Amino acid sequence: EIPGISRIKQEGVFIYFSVEPDQYHQQVKKRGTALSFPVKLLTDSQAITILVALIKQHDITVEDIVALPEVKASKLSFQIIQEFLEYHGLQKKSPDTRR
Repeated sequence: EIPGISRIKQEGVFIYFSVEPDQYHQQVKKRGTALSFPVKLLTDSQAITILVALIKQHDITVEDIVALPEVKASKLSFQIIQEFLEYHGLQKKSPDTRR
């Protein structure tokens, strides 16, 4: 339980990664393995911020979420937010036809 480090058990072995998104992706790439499950890259408060945005504006895009001041302050990347939404099945399923 060291701040800034995430531990994952894969095939009976613990693997340690940074919780900083860019460094995490570099570590995974360097390791040369695709994890079968995502590392928790968001803090609880970051996840809640994203979920509240989705609840308030159900048609909000990832670009809109990234542009929110509270998300900008946490420096979350488009990719991390997109992966979070995809993993939890929250990505937009159909194009918006209301114009």
